[in-house]
Amino acid sequence: MCAASFVLLMATIASAGALLGDDRVRELARLRAASSDGVIELQDSSLESLILGRSGLGRGFYILFFDSSAASGRDEFFQSEFSSLAYSFLKNHAGSTSIFFASMQASKSPPVALHSFNVTGFHIPCVLYLPPSGGGIEILPRSSTAQQLALTIRSKSGIEIGEIFSPPLSTGRRIALACTAVILACLSPAALKAPFLQDPKIWCGAAITLYIFVISGGIFSILYQVPLIHPRSGHAFHREPDGQFGAEGILVASLYAVPSVAISVIVHWLPRVPSRVMPALAIMGVASCCALGCLSRLHEWKTRRS
Repeated sequence: MCAASFVLLMATIASAGALLGDDRVRELARLRAASSDGVIELQDSSLESLILGRSGLGRGFYILFFDSSAASGRDEFFQSEFSSLAYSFLKNHAGSTSIFFASMQASKSPPVALHSFNVTGFHIPCVLYLPPSGGGIEILPRSSTAQQLALTIRSKSGIEIGEIFSPPLSTGRRIALACTAVILACLSPAALKAPFLQDPKIWCGAAITLYIFVISGGIFSILYQVPLIHPRSGHAFHREPDGQFGAEGILVASLYAVPSVAISVIVHWLPRVPSRVMPALAIMGVASCCALGCLSRLHEWKTRRS
């Protein structure tokens, strides 16, 4: 009789825990549906009630901690990639509650939560993985793209994110882009007829500038808001081969442009130049060798071989 009562009591407790877990999952799903990109914005109360008590939920959590007051272009890019990941999961797995994505400003996080997560200012921004079992919390490495984060999630959770999408642009941005396109389309024909644009030297300089811009990673820097220099220390060089600041990219591209321009000049003019310009060509060759030497030393410095 006592054994039967004990079993009934345990079943009642388990049923109540399951109902409580279902309520929290529904609340998480409601908060996610209210978000435009599928990322739940956590507050102190929701962090404690929904996340820290996750052992009975059977769901995994990925939480992005960030500091908007000290965010750099690279940090903002990391946050946008996290948003793309959450939006893609919601789009590819509509209604799924197997994992949840959330974010929280570190300055608004309770100190006890940051301490329990072992998060310090050095780690921010970072993504935490909270397994469904309620076990050990892991700080995931800073991946530069949503695709790399998706691979990490697949290895941790066994869940395939699927195709990566970007959250839709706001109405204001769409209007601004449309107006910019219309203005450029109207001004381009008239601008191309300007007298100074008929000078071949202008086009030659523009071609070299475009070459430097492209190989410096300028498009990547603009799209992902990579700063020219370190926003805090002011350093222009990043001594790791995994990335670079905008100023370093421009310098490297300029060094690459020196031998490129020299080769193009030699190929174009060498068959028809008199002997008196040979010293100038020799000077260009020496400058090219110096530029290549600078590139070699920079590579050795970044890879710590020197």
